[in-house]
Amino acid sequence: MGSRARYNASAMDLRECCATAGPRHPWEVSRAHFFRDRLVAHAILCPGIRVLDVGAGDGYLASVLLPRLRPDGAVLCYDALYPTDVLERLRAQAAPELSFTNQRPDRAFDLVLLLDVLEHVADDCDLLADVVRDLVRPGGFLVASVPAWPEFFTQHDRMLGHHRRYRPARLQQLLQHCDLTVVEQGGLFHSLLAVRGWEKLAELVRGIHSQPGPESAPSVADTAVAHWQGRAWLSQAVLSGLALDRAVGQMCARAGVRLPGLSAWAIARKA
Repeated sequence: MGSRARYNASAMDLRECCATAGPRHPWEVSRAHFFRDRLVAHAILCPGIRVLDVGAGDGYLASVLLPRLRPDGAVLCYDALYPTDVLERLRAQAAPELSFTNQRPDRAFDLVLLLDVLEHVADDCDLLADVVRDLVRPGGFLVASVPAWPEFFTQHDRMLGHHRRYRPARLQQLLQHCDLTVVEQGGLFHSLLAVRGWEKLAELVRGIHSQPGPESAPSVADTAVAHWQGRAWLSQAVLSGLALDRAVGQMCARAGVRLPGLSAWAIARKA
């Protein structure tokens, strides 16, 4: 019960999604479409499977996956930090195959999503081991994504409550340590890595040396994702740019070249 008692889902999506009821940031849309497409490519996302989205925020990603699960499939969105009023609102708006809970599930799933969660907990290995042991069925899959490259840790990471950023090899080691076999891995948001590089450089020029620290993250994260109010043409332009970013990344991956990205991700299978 030790690790289970300490288990706490990420509040990342809650910090950002509660900040505004405005349009979706293109980053969030692009991320959802990327993981949907990779899961479809591996024939993992198919009708009838049961999916658990840990640290699911308002369920946007789940809503993107749902059409591929019908008929008979379902997604459970779990975050231990869902307030009662938020749960009631999300449940009232959800499709029949989509549910929300702040109670730890007591069953295993065909597919578990841990997208931008591991960086929010002090003991990522303990959390991952707990999820794999109890929540992924034998033969089931787990998808994880994390912010990449410790060198690019900035005030943005501190605001979101990140304990760390990861090298891709570290994510792979974590998964293998938990007896998962990596099916595919890579980087995401390749072009945004340069943007974060400039942000880090600007901080260093101002004498800011951002490192993980004990300070608590704010309950609402004042980020572009939280406050996106871009016009329709701007949103479409950014989406098109990110779609090109994904296409170039996948083309290079097929050629055996892994481009670094602002995020690292992996699809893994439990024996």
